[in-house]
Amino acid sequence: MTQLVGYEIWNAARVPNLGINASEAADGIAVARRASADIFFKPLWDTLSGRDRSFLTAMARDDSETAVSDIARRAGMSPKQVSTYRSRLISKNAIVATRYGYVTFADPAAREWLRAMS
Repeated sequence: MTQLVGYEIWNAARVPNLGINASEAADGIAVARRASADIFFKPLWDTLSGRDRSFLTAMARDDSETAVSDIARRAGMSPKQVSTYRSRLISKNAIVATRYGYVTFADPAAREWLRAMS
């Protein structure tokens, strides 16, 4: 990931040999985050069931952690279904539990990737 960030910052710089400003660095980091999601998250996404995807899409609406009760409501799942898919996605390292009743993406770039795909 570090190499990817450096590469994209270098590409974002207008004249990298003369230095890189904060704006160019931010642009490069943004491109690298999107690319990392394509590299690391998309292959996982391609293996997920429709219900797994619904669970993650329901999470992507939030800027940080998501209450599992919100996921149930948004995805139209019962509490038992939410528990099942929560466990599956944790075991696949797609999400992590942040505290009781809340989860978030293991990689924040996954949230951005899902939002961009919508």
